[in-house]
Amino acid sequence: MPQGYDPDELFQRVKDALEEMDQDFAVESDGRCLRMMVNERNGYFPCLLVVWPDDPHIAVYTQLQCRVPEEKRLEMADFLNRANMSGWDGTFGMDADSGSVRYRTSLNLADGVLTTHMLAALLYGNANAINSFLPALMSVIWNDVSPEDAIGFRQDADEEAA
Repeated sequence: MPQGYDPDELFQRVKDALEEMDQDFAVESDGRCLRMMVNERNGYFPCLLVVWPDDPHIAVYTQLQCRVPEEKRLEMADFLNRANMSGWDGTFGMDADSGSVRYRTSLNLADGVLTTHMLAALLYGNANAINSFLPALMSVIWNDVSPEDAIGFRQDADEEAA
């Protein structure tokens, strides 16, 4: 643990920031995780915010509300790899056994102090990535669009929205 790091202090700061943002959340029994729902244009997503006990590090894990069918998991792995290479600040991952997909963003505070603006950027960046990629991801699962074409579809949609 870095000298001077107090995980309880950081956890309290995270809770205070979420309250400042008017974000509903529930504290998990382990005292290091917060559960919330993120409401974005493509749906509601369960989100877990974790404060690491040994390092001034915060991670946000957002679970997509779909399971990739077994026969589509190799294609989805290809799609997620392409999505991860697109330059966003987070990472998609898929459980190869269950087909569940999540997106992770994180912030290492090093010697810094967490501000509400920093936490908001972390959460909104996570949600924006999901909103950006979800239609393309779903097209791979349900419309037999290739991962390569789906990434192109996502980029075209982002350009139209800009």
